[in-house]
Parts: sequence; structure tokens; C-alpha cells
Amino acid sequence: MFTRLFEKCFLARDLDSHKGSFGRVLIVGGSTSYPNAPVIASLGATSIGPGYVALNSPKEISLLTKGRCPLGVIYEDEYFSLSEPLRRKYDSYVYGNGVFSLDEEDKLPSLISNLQDDELLIIDATGLTNLKNLIEDNDSLYFSKGNVLLTPHLEEARRLFGSETRELEDVKEDAKEFAKAFNCYILLKCSSSLLITKEGEEVEISSPKTPSLAKAGSGDMLAGIIASLFAILHKEEDIEDIIVFADLLFHEVMKKGEAIYGQGVISSLDFPSLLKEYTKEWIKK
Repeated sequence: MFTRLFEKCFLARDLDSHKGSFGRVLIVGGSTSYPNAPVIASLGATSIGPGYVALNSPKEISLLTKGRCPLGVIYEDEYFSLSEPLRRKYDSYVYGNGVFSLDEEDKLPSLISNLQDDELLIIDATGLTNLKNLIEDNDSLYFSKGNVLLTPHLEEARRLFGSETRELEDVKEDAKEFAKAFNCYILLKCSSSLLITKEGEEVEISSPKTPSLAKAGSGDMLAGIIASLFAILHKEEDIEDIIVFADLLFHEVMKKGEAIYGQGVISSLDFPSLLKEYTKEWIKK
């Protein structure tokens, strides 16, 4: 699966393709306290090569995002709407990186209600806290449309699911019940990540352990990577394979970086350049 999807995504693109051939990604997040979180997600998304990446952040940080996302389209909150026709441009959405706690202007309810069957919504970081608050305010919440993927690390999972500990064995059982109750996928991020399907089934991921990712920003980068891979591949590939491939790719590329530069000096921000080196080695094989 890894070889097939890697070559399909990076090495075997149709010579007559155009920007619309490789999907569109929208990243919603950021605040004055965490201005860089959605930028990192955007960099991860852009590195995979979708046709179009857009970023929606508060106006107060738009100058920063404009300067750091040269290939992205920047929508400031003041001019942005999730209503038709703007939102129909996208195949996948990333929500939650760097946002504040849920308030009356939060976009999560709109993202959930407007999600279409062939789209993916990734809820990450503070977005998971906002989801918990939304569930507490609406006990009938259910993801009836589209595909929803939650991407918590184990502490975020413990808080979201109400698990007794942050140990994987405790958290995964609660994650299974949550996935079945709300009709969503859950990627439990840890040294050995685990995917939980909508049916509450486990899908083990054989990603190599990469201590360089035990740093801030890794989850933001992975969310962008998953979003772009879905945008590019979802019309022909199974969503579970895409999620597993994304996690494997992130860890494999960073493991290569660790072998060259060591574990302490690289971070998720190096992923785009390391991916180019990884692809170059693949071509030489």
C-alpha cells in the first residue's frame, strides 16, 4: 500500500493534469496566542502538492500568515464565509490548530453542518477541546455527513473521552466507544499510532518510532499532510488507507532525517525539505 500510494501521489501524475486535478484544502485556525499553528499545518499541506491550499485565520495575524504561506490563499475572518459558494471549493478541512476556546463566532458547528459526503473534516489541537464543549452543549450531536477524523495525542484523548489515564490501553477502549457513538475516525497519536474506524475497529500503523516528533508543531504538520493526501487521493483510494499512509509517510521521512541529522536538532518544520530528499532517493532506486 505504501509504495503504491507514494508513487501515485508523487511520481506518477497525469501529464495533462491541472490545478483542479489534485484537490483543495482549507485550514481554519490560529489566534494571537498561537499564530503559527495553522501556518505549520499549511506548510504540511503544501508540501504534499495539492492543487490549492487556503488558510482562514483572524485578521490580527493575517500579516504573519501571508508572509509564511506564499503558495496559500489567505482569508481573513472579516471577509470570510463558510457558506456557499466559497466552501464548495474544498475537499478537506483542518480545524483547531491554534484556535481559542469555543465561542459564538467559532466555525466548528458550521464546518460540521455543511460537510459533504465526499469531504473530510480533521479536528485537531484546541479544536478537540471545542468539540468536547460542543458535545456537552448538544448531546444529540452526530457526524451524519462526510468523514470526520479526530487526531488527538494521548493527553488530549484522555480529556476528550474522559479516560482514567493517558495510557494507550485505557484510551483506545474509550476511543472505540466514541468513534461508534459519533460516527468518526480517530487517530491516536503516540510513539506507535493507532487508527480507530467508525465501527470501533483497530487499525495498527507500523510507523517507526521517531523521537524528533516529540515536539510542538508535529500534530499541526501531520494534520496538513493528511488533509492534502485525502484531497489528492480520495476519489480512488479508501480513507483508512489514506490516513495510515499519511502517518507512515510522516514518520518514515522524519526517521530518514534522524539518521542524517540526529533526533534533537530536527523538527516537523524540516518535513518539507526532508520529503524532497526522500523522494529523490526513491527516484534513484
